[in-house]
Amino acid sequence: MVDLAATYHSRRAPEPLPRGPTLKDHPPTLVNLGDLILDVVVAARQPLAPATDTPGSIRFRIGGSAANTARAFAREGGHALFVGAVGDDPLGRRLVDGLRADGVEARVVRTGHPTPRLVAFVSPDGERTFVTDRGAADHLSADVLRPAWFRR
Repeated sequence: MVDLAATYHSRRAPEPLPRGPTLKDHPPTLVNLGDLILDVVVAARQPLAPATDTPGSIRFRIGGSAANTARAFAREGGHALFVGAVGDDPLGRRLVDGLRADGVEARVVRTGHPTPRLVAFVSPDGERTFVTDRGAADHLSADVLRPAWFRR
């Protein structure tokens, strides 16, 4: 009878494979064209009570699906480029700074319209309802984009 355990343990470990380039050596670039929005998330702990206070929480977050995708991709080690429009206002500057702090290369058009804002009402059972003021996001068009942003 062959002792399989002894045979297995007596084998030499395989030689390591040669190390090739990794994502950190050559991160892929993901270009995200779309919205950068201030999300105001209002989560009620109980059903809304008209004409009185309802306990809950209110959070301010960087939002917009393109911006959120860019942030997640950058966190995973990829090179994320976000292209979008914000207002020429303090809120727009803060949102862009937040993207850059998360490692996203941000290319934005600043318009005379307000930076986009969205209020998300979240009920105690998790149902979401949105009120959106798209502002500058609706003024992103091909004629305001710069070809140099897309060369790499």
